[in-house]
Amino acid sequence: MKLTKIGLVAAFVALAVAGCGASEKTAATTATKTVKTAATATATATGTATPKKTTAAPRREDSDGNGIEDVLTLKGGVGDTLALEGSGLNDDVNDHTKTKIRVTLQAMKGPFKGFQIPPNRKLIGVVLRFTNTGKLRYDDALPQGQLTLKGGESGKQTNLIPIGGPNPCVNPSLKLKTGQAKNVCIAFEVPKRARAEAFEYVTDSGYGDTGLWKLH
Repeated sequence: MKLTKIGLVAAFVALAVAGCGASEKTAATTATKTVKTAATATATATGTATPKKTTAAPRREDSDGNGIEDVLTLKGGVGDTLALEGSGLNDDVNDHTKTKIRVTLQAMKGPFKGFQIPPNRKLIGVVLRFTNTGKLRYDDALPQGQLTLKGGESGKQTNLIPIGGPNPCVNPSLKLKTGQAKNVCIAFEVPKRARAEAFEYVTDSGYGDTGLWKLH
């Protein structure tokens, strides 16, 4: 079969149009695959992140039936925030309203230099952030905690008084109104080769919830 000039031109035009359509379809498919791949990579990267968490108290019981809910022990690790409550015994109106705070164990510091201690001892600090989330003012004149070392020994809490220069571990009194926050550093004297395993803080000067952070 012979093709006229007009027929040849029409054939070339049809092939060109078909080629453009295929190229556009291929480009669209490639772009779609690229977008899907990027989305998958983003989702994977986000999924592997391990942000620090806030641990709220579980449901509370009144085991002795005195109208006051039991205090609890909440656990976490370095960087975690624990939502702790007081005992409900210290409020002025005697309705057992509880203090409520969030405590974050931010880091361990030290060893601190420039202090006169035995050569086989060292000074380290536990850095905490307290935030008052309740209706009552939260008071703790001298925040205290227990530092447990590997082997079960406890660190000796101490207040650092530098002879010159800034204090590397300041432990101020806490008088927090609702919404207020403050950082605290609690210093401990421990054996030079000691390894800190856990830190414990009890609210309401030892009568409320216990926060227990694992340090390793």
